[in-house]
Amino acid sequence: MIIPIISIQYDEDVGIDSYRGVIVTTYDDGKEIDVQRFNVGDPVIDYREAYVYAARTNPFNLMTSSSVDNFVRDVDGFGWDVDAHDNEWLVRDDDEPLGEWFEPRLVDLARELEEAMKCPSG
Repeated sequence: MIIPIISIQYDEDVGIDSYRGVIVTTYDDGKEIDVQRFNVGDPVIDYREAYVYAARTNPFNLMTSSSVDNFVRDVDGFGWDVDAHDNEWLVRDDDEPLGEWFEPRLVDLARELEEAMKCPSG
């Protein structure tokens, strides 16, 4: 079974200055088969890009490591927002709610996931 796991690389005792990106590590039956790094330097954008990548890999078994929650707890100014599809997104505390900037990507992803969930006709 293919399982993508999202993690955030940073040093908890240093905080945002040690941020090195968001990683999606994909496993197949427990064996690491792919690693993708997202690092434009903005944790919010990197997380969103990583989440979309991971969801396209396997929308049914997408996981996050404890480093994601630890980042929100350890680094001031970050939290969570939930979109209309109940997906949680990393945001800055002072961000506007998820809106027009990201909505087209969510619509595209929703269409892809809907297609992936269809059973092949036999």
